[in-house]
Amino acid sequence: MKDKKAQTNIGKIWVVISLLVLVSIVGSYLAITGFATQGQDIVSVGVLTPISGPGSFYGENIIDGIECAQEVINNQDRINGKKIELVIEDSQCDGKTALSGAEKLIGIDDVIGIVGAACSVAVIPMGTLAQSTNTPVIASAASNPSITDNPYLFRVNPNDLAQSQAVADYIKENLDLKSVGILALNDEYGRGLVEEFKKRYTSFGGKIKTTEYFAADDKDFKSQIMKLSNSDFEILFIIAAPAQHPIIAKQIRELDKNWITIAEFNFATVPSEAKNSAMKGTIYPTSIFNKDATKNAQRLYQCMQSKGKETDVLNAWGFDALYVLSEAASKCKPVSGECVRNNLIGLEYDGAYGDNVIDSNQEIKNLNFVFLVSD
Repeated sequence: MKDKKAQTNIGKIWVVISLLVLVSIVGSYLAITGFATQGQDIVSVGVLTPISGPGSFYGENIIDGIECAQEVINNQDRINGKKIELVIEDSQCDGKTALSGAEKLIGIDDVIGIVGAACSVAVIPMGTLAQSTNTPVIASAASNPSITDNPYLFRVNPNDLAQSQAVADYIKENLDLKSVGILALNDEYGRGLVEEFKKRYTSFGGKIKTTEYFAADDKDFKSQIMKLSNSDFEILFIIAAPAQHPIIAKQIRELDKNWITIAEFNFATVPSEAKNSAMKGTIYPTSIFNKDATKNAQRLYQCMQSKGKETDVLNAWGFDALYVLSEAASKCKPVSGECVRNNLIGLEYDGAYGDNVIDSNQEIKNLNFVFLVSD
């Protein structure tokens, strides 16, 4: 009996030894192949942008641009030899969802910053968390002016103030019209743009005759259009999500309203397959991507060609968000959110959107607006 017991104990000891050897071998393999969590020569960056929901068009194009920037940055070893690893979360253009995603990226994934943020309604709620954790957030398609009141929120796209001033100035200088009606999206983007437009347009004697709002998920705008009919404005300013613009144009036509119409930037981002003949004649501002503007514009263009896609300005703003973060991080040893934030201020960079600088207000200095007429 004693011999059997001794043999059993010896067997158990060999099992333990075998397990320890196996753990050691697996641990060595993970370390060699880069799967071990410790000792990795990487920097984690969060991407929080709408992958689903009403702003998914933004998210898809922004992520394409960010991935192209990641390729450029990692090939050039721009962050002191470290590679950028992207951790992507879906904001759905929703404040609560975005905040939850930011909490995960910061608290669990330990990112040094968040890029590609889109939709003002999703970006603004992240401000308190970003500031309390020293985590810079760089928006690629969020334009409410109040965003950059927070010291940790930046943007590489034009804000509502710049866009609304451009629309107001265009109406005054090119159309010589005095009165405006407004049909607008009832969220941070829409209300912010309306407020800034009104300030600018009324400052030189223009009149706002009426304003009608609608919800982000609305698909029927006939009641708002009929209410607008009670006013005698000369031009209608439309602020809507990309998916809503074609529907609004069609319903205006169906209701026999022959208004002169001018839209905001979202009009330019309507996918070609969603456009219809009712949109013809609408005036709209846009920023046109120029592949020859800078070396990084050329790199983005080549990268998008390799994906089999056309290059647009959303790709460029996605690219620039990650690129400026990497430029600021390259000046930090060690890399920290606070150091990145401090180095973003005054940063001059070769952007895919063009040569630019982030000013003391956390905004880009150089804007490239042009006005087109939909055909």
